[in-house]
Amino acid sequence: MSNDKPITITILDNEYRIACPAGEENALRQSATLLNQRIHEVRNKGKVISPERAAVMAALNIISEFYSELRDRDQQNERIDNTLRNLHERVEEAIHSAKQLEL
Repeated sequence: MSNDKPITITILDNEYRIACPAGEENALRQSATLLNQRIHEVRNKGKVISPERAAVMAALNIISEFYSELRDRDQQNERIDNTLRNLHERVEEAIHSAKQLEL
């Protein structure tokens, strides 16, 4: 049995009824608002463009930004991992040196 709850979102003055998992309604509404804003931005920037083309362009822009953020996060995680490995090696060396001094 699904816990999906139908909610209504508006994109380009069209209403869509979407099944949404319980507790995710706010996130879906925010996503719809972002998409709607981006579609309007695409349409307002250039030549008169069909709603479908504006929607595709806006979606592609959002996905591109998302992947850029993922790459940035992955690079940051890699830097953190390298720093932690470095620190771990230094701690191990310090422990080894301390043990040698005890002998």
